[in-house]
Amino acid sequence: MPESACARPPRWHRAPMLRWLVVGAFGFIGTIVRYAVQGGVQRLLGGAFPYGTLAVNVAGSFFVGFVATLTLERAVVSPLWRSAILIGFCGGFTTFSALSYETFELVRTGDPARGALNLAVHAVLGLAAVWGGYALAVKL
Repeated sequence: MPESACARPPRWHRAPMLRWLVVGAFGFIGTIVRYAVQGGVQRLLGGAFPYGTLAVNVAGSFFVGFVATLTLERAVVSPLWRSAILIGFCGGFTTFSALSYETFELVRTGDPARGALNLAVHAVLGLAAVWGGYALAVKL
């Protein structure tokens, strides 16, 4: 194998690779936490309504509001760690695609009122949770 094939990438290549790996690792962690929380809430409250997705989306919205405010306005945090938390962890943790699919299924299977309720509850509680996270972070 030629020596150039085994050589370390130039320094300017390593920083972007590190960002991708850190964001990806935090995404993995967020996904595992989502799996546990969503499943636990759904088992606890039953399957008549997508409570697990609702819990994850509201908690994720609060966390995004809190962390974004804290890291952008209140504390000095490197862009790498802010991206790892907000893009990686929160991207893995929140489940908007699941919300969309579950709403579609409620409508498709003949329960449009519950589908509309699902969207409304997620939107209202999600925005309220972002506001709550923001308000808490500003007070710190």
